[in-house]
This record gives sequence, C-alpha cells and structure tokens, in this order.
Amino acid sequence: MLNQERYMALLEQKAVREKSSDTNCTALVTDPAVIAGFEKESGLTVGVLENPPYYNFCMDVYRAGKTDKLFRYCNVSYNRSGAAILVVLRTGEEKCFLLNRQYRPLLQKTVFEIPRGFADPDDPDAVSTAIRELAEETNIQIGQDLRLIRLGAVNPDSGLSNNEVVLFVAEICAEKLPALRVQDENETIIGHTIVSETEMCRMIAGDQITDAFTLAAFAKYRCITKE
Repeated sequence: MLNQERYMALLEQKAVREKSSDTNCTALVTDPAVIAGFEKESGLTVGVLENPPYYNFCMDVYRAGKTDKLFRYCNVSYNRSGAAILVVLRTGEEKCFLLNRQYRPLLQKTVFEIPRGFADPDDPDAVSTAIRELAEETNIQIGQDLRLIRLGAVNPDSGLSNNEVVLFVAEICAEKLPALRVQDENETIIGHTIVSETEMCRMIAGDQITDAFTLAAFAKYRCITKE
C-alpha cells in the first residue's frame, strides 16, 4: 500500500463523507486486510500520491453493490474549490469577452481560456481565489468599477475527480479596462485577446475553444442573462 499511514487517515475522512451521500451502489473499502488482499490478488497498487496543498492522487478500492466485487478506482481528490472568471467588456449595448492565450504543455498547444486557478492556502473562499487569479493573470483589480457575480459551479470531470470550480462573471466598461499584463511569472500565459459574442460562439463551434471552464462559464452566463 502506497503511503499507508497517510492513506488510511484519508480513507477515514472519505468514509465519513460517503456515509452521508445518497448512493448505495458502491462502498469504499477501508479495511487494511481487505485492501492488502485485493492488492495481492489483482497485482494493482492502492494508496495515495500527495501533492499538497492542492490535491491528492488516490487509488481506492470499492465494493460493487450489485456483485460484491472489489475494484480499484483512481481519482484526484481536491482540498478546496478553484475559481474561473468570465470577464465581460461592455461598450454601450455591445459585449465582448476577455480570453487568455495560454500554452498548455500537456496539450502541446496554445489555447484560449478565461482566467482561472487553484485555491491557494491563504484564500479563505472562492471569491478570494477569483480576485487573486484575475489580478495575477490579467492585471484587472476588483473594486468600485468592477465586481464579481457568482454564476454557479462546475465539476469538470466527475469521473476522475471531486474537483469543483466556482464560476464568476466580472463586467467592466471597456474604457475602464487597465493595461493587460500577466503578474505571475510562473504562468504560461503568452497574451490576451478580446472577442465579440459572435466571435466567441464561432470559436466554440469551431473547436478553437475547448476549455471546460470557459465553456461552462459562457453557457451559464448566457442562460442567466437571457432569463
């Protein structure tokens, strides 16, 4: 078992959460002897790879409710919610949207995304994360001329992780937009672009925008504003 002492502590926390859930299809296995037996029989490793303070990669054992069969379920467990911000620029009745042009090493390409990020240890809530990320990635400061409105939340990959990202919209008059620049030198953002709503729809339809957070925030924003 990988990192057994730490993993057993995490299992206890998970078991408490799962007992209060509304599912009875599967059951998390917490008995070390049963886990050891599963590892021996299957040849699969169970345990946790830690990456504090953001998330842990866990290899859990579950028991299927219908068959009673044991199976391994790999997942990424996040400690807190991240935040993503859809920046809307207004010029009269016209609306445009701010996108980061960001190189993603895993995809090996530059993509278009809205500002977003993990919660830092010092962030008390998702609002604080959103304010910090927006400033770091664009130089836009939340204040009298700009406020955040919560759009809701999204689970970008519920089959892999418990990750929840809170979505916000920040509307600002175009003439009050500050000089855009990246404040965090560790970011892989290589620039910014501003697109009209029509162009945003065209980029989504043409797979130029595939980022889950951008798609979710734009969809929620359009649904809410058209109510």
